[in-house]
Amino acid sequence: MKPRPVAPVAMPRPYLSTRQLAELTPWSPAAIEAKVRRGEFKLGVHYFQPGGRDGERVWKWNAIVTLIEGSEGGRAEEEGQNGRSRRGAIDVETATAGLQGLLDQPP
Repeated sequence: MKPRPVAPVAMPRPYLSTRQLAELTPWSPAAIEAKVRRGEFKLGVHYFQPGGRDGERVWKWNAIVTLIEGSEGGRAEEEGQNGRSRRGAIDVETATAGLQGLLDQPP
């Protein structure tokens, strides 16, 4: 039997409006705005505002995909001192090494 041809999948444009981003992700425009306020989306990384503070946001699709897929680049930005991320997760190995260093110091 001859295989059916597969229709090509259209790739999203490199830059999207908030409405377009909401159509391509599980987030509503209000949820996207909330993520901006919480700092989950960063100006100059995930979105740009060519018109200044009052301009409409322009979203960079590749950066959004990287954030969604949780690549190492996105994780590195989220981690702070002692391996603790902003979400509260702790890197146990980093925390253990830090604590061991404190215990090894003379009183």
